Amino acid sequence: MRSVLRPIKTQQRHSFPVKQSLPFITTIWLSLLAVLSATEGKPNVILIMTDDQGYGDMACHGNPEVKTPEMDRLEK
Repeated sequence: MRSVLRPIKTQQRHSFPVKQSLPFITTIWLSLLAVLSATEGKPNVILIMTDDQGYGDMACHGNPEVKTPEMDRLEK
């Protein structure tokens, strides 16, 4: 009888997709550098990143269930 060699299954590691996110990260950094070089004082840039939020998920855009008073003040 012949023996059959089977490959050993190993767990695959899920890593951060650096290659796919590199253009986005580069764009953010270049934008920040452009703003910093264009102004002589402190920059007036606010970057707010939220997870799984759509346009209608804030009270200022008509959502009756979710109360977002701090975000509503930023809209004005």
